[in-house]
Amino acid sequence: GRIIMNSLEKKAKNGGYKITELHSSLFAKKFYDKLGYKMFKIGKTEVKNNEILYFQRMAKSLIHTDYDKTLVFNDKKFTVIKNEGQDAINPD
Repeated sequence: GRIIMNSLEKKAKNGGYKITELHSSLFAKKFYDKLGYKMFKIGKTEVKNNEILYFQRMAKSLIHTDYDKTLVFNDKKFTVIKNEGQDAINPD
């Protein structure tokens, strides 16, 4: 999984993208945490039998940024912040 994600991130960065965003299941969150993704929102959707599926929306900056820099991706503003010694990305 790490090799695939590294390849996808490299292609995105080479394509001019500054941020990647994904939806993670509860069980996959630790994997994406280790890759540097930060959760910024919890989502939910209705699935079969009126059950609710919860997921995390996660993002990662593909470029080195100053902590006061704001990035725009898909008409959404993201501000890079310091969080427990690691970079985190928070939407405005």
